[in-house]
Amino acid sequence: MKIRHFALVVAVSSALASPLVMAESVRAGGLSARHSFTTDVTRTTGSGKTLSRHTAQVATDTGFRRDTRVTNPQGKTASRTVEASVDADAGIRTRSVEGIRMNGDTYSGERITQRTEDGYNRVVSRTNAAGETASKEVSTRIDRANNTLTKNVSATGFNGETHTATVVKTWDHGDAE
Repeated sequence: MKIRHFALVVAVSSALASPLVMAESVRAGGLSARHSFTTDVTRTTGSGKTLSRHTAQVATDTGFRRDTRVTNPQGKTASRTVEASVDADAGIRTRSVEGIRMNGDTYSGERITQRTEDGYNRVVSRTNAAGETASKEVSTRIDRANNTLTKNVSATGFNGETHTATVVKTWDHGDAE
């Protein structure tokens, strides 16, 4: 029982801290969660076809930008750009993505996470090639006095269908085995 208790405490701590690890690192002037790099990878399949990928990431004081381009054996390309930033003072982490698939379809998305006094709020939106948007809102609260974590989720799909869910997790700090 103590092991499960420890695992739950770690999971709850991680759920609360993960959106802000990068923010705390930036605020403290510590190690950056990201670094600048460039990679070029070429793979050859068993049938002799070649696929290549080029990725370049540039780290900034508050985040990063990563551009990736993939070329298939027929010469078609796909690209993806990911940008992330942290406003440590406001407790906000933003991540956006834009891309073009090999068939020419485009997509995009954004995720904004903001820390609150007792948890975090997250808003996610995605847009597909048809211009339709899907969204999700998550509100997570930790009640340490009652040993509960409550997560409320509301999502709307590309087809406009909505779903909601509430998850409540509890843990105890007792000495039960």
